[in-house]
Amino acid sequence: MMRSILKAEVSPKNRAELRESTLPREERIRKRAYELYEQRRRGDGHDVEDWLDAESELQGNAEPLPKTIAA
Repeated sequence: MMRSILKAEVSPKNRAELRESTLPREERIRKRAYELYEQRRRGDGHDVEDWLDAESELQGNAEPLPKTIAA
């Protein structure tokens, strides 16, 4: 009985957030890095940058890591 009450109180949005929060850290980073890749229209060659930005975001840093220009 207690389980059904708790389930009824959790909105679909909260359920999605709950699922996200229970994913292993590496999987959350991987998922976010892929989102960043897609936002860049799937431009290749930025995989490490996407990973580090995703990692930074998920650690609570609002700003992504600064970009360096290769010489």
